[in-house]
Amino acid sequence: MKNNIGKLVALGLIWEGGTKTAVQIISWVSTIYVANLLSPEDYAYILISGIICSPAMILSNLGIPSVVINRKEIKKELLNSLYWLLLLTASAAYAFIFLISGYIEDFYQLPGLADAIKISGIMVLVSNVKAIPYSLLLKRLSFKYVATTDMVSKFIQIILSIVMATYGMGYFSLLVPTILSQVVLMYMHLVGAQFGLRVVTFGREGVWGVLKTSYRYLLIGLSRNVNDAAPAFLVSIFLSAYQSGLFQMAYTIAAIPLVKIGEIFDRIAFPAISSIKDEVEKRKIVYLSLHKAILSITAPMFLGLYLVSEDLVALLLDDKWSGIAPIIKVLCLISLLKLSMQLMPKIIEGIGKPTQSLVYQIILGLTVVIGMLIGSNISQMGLYFGWLLVLPISYIYLLNVIKKFMGVTLRETILSFAPSVVSVSFMVFCVQMSSLVVDYYEISGLLVLIIRIVVGVVSYLLIYLFLFKSDVMALYVLLVKDFEGDNKHLPSK
Repeated sequence: MKNNIGKLVALGLIWEGGTKTAVQIISWVSTIYVANLLSPEDYAYILISGIICSPAMILSNLGIPSVVINRKEIKKELLNSLYWLLLLTASAAYAFIFLISGYIEDFYQLPGLADAIKISGIMVLVSNVKAIPYSLLLKRLSFKYVATTDMVSKFIQIILSIVMATYGMGYFSLLVPTILSQVVLMYMHLVGAQFGLRVVTFGREGVWGVLKTSYRYLLIGLSRNVNDAAPAFLVSIFLSAYQSGLFQMAYTIAAIPLVKIGEIFDRIAFPAISSIKDEVEKRKIVYLSLHKAILSITAPMFLGLYLVSEDLVALLLDDKWSGIAPIIKVLCLISLLKLSMQLMPKIIEGIGKPTQSLVYQIILGLTVVIGMLIGSNISQMGLYFGWLLVLPISYIYLLNVIKKFMGVTLRETILSFAPSVVSVSFMVFCVQMSSLVVDYYEISGLLVLIIRIVVGVVSYLLIYLFLFKSDVMALYVLLVKDFEGDNKHLPSK
């Protein structure tokens, strides 16, 4: 498998990237359609349900999936014990969610919120049922299967959401399709990993050894989840249900792509680096290649969205969403800062340094909360600008950790930014010039948005391929040629 790691990473990027791109395009279209049928308050239910249920998912899996991926070998009997342990913790977590849902509804004064939380809580059970098989698929670097099944489940979610929203089912059209699609995904992971339901065999042998390691990944996962949920929680506390719904929708448009693309690199980076963590030079090369790739893919996306956000909102969303454009713009800037921050923690965990990743999460959480609290005393938008302005603090810490444990110098990191920075700058110039042409010919409406998007995409690709063709070829050589090996050595199921 080590001889094929580059090829498997390349195939992972292709399959994950291709399927995520297709799903994301369709998802954006469906999101706009559904948003015009629902109200911002409907999205507030989703926001608050996520704040309650997401930490429960992290707590209940105990950090075990990361240990399964990171360990070189793990016996079937131990996997079986861990599987039933996760079912037990998921049941306990759901029972707790069920009990507190009424109190949460009373706190927010949103009728029906308790039902929304109870339905969302089912995700805790589903998540733990598929945790072990999903970890086995990633451990085997079965990126193609993971990407394909994820695409199928997303399409199911999109179709069901559109149908339910069309029939006026409110926030249920956002909750129920998500759960049903994850149930389908759970089944496909169980089949793909060849991990059938087994009788209860909860033996102590090996379990405590896993838990002694997994608690660090649990703390990392929990702190990461708290950091992700903290902005949403503060918004839900300081702002109205309407404003909370605007934030949730803006996050769906502007920040979810970072999460989705981040999933691609998380799925690939952690198991890939884990498999070569003892090979210092090779892991450094793979890291720099992945870092350059995530910047090159996402930087034009978020800066382009920033440039067209006002046209996008005015043309595609109705009047109830009129205040969302400024929030989208700030979230785009936040996503730009989080680009390389998305990849680095998984790399650090992959080389077996989870403590440093945990410290980063703590620094990030504290600074974001403090920044947003200070900003909330200024204005509603100050809440978001406070989040934006404190991000560089935790990023500086990450750069120092990467330098110390990966041997990556500051100069090498800066050079990995060069292709995307130069290409994005040219793209912005071309998009701004296209605006002058549009104004001159008095073009308006949807055509303006299409022109600006086409100009942005074409200009970015042209300058990138013209100036940085060697980087594209080097990435190809690294990921496909240099590590190419006999297919018979590919990890089997």
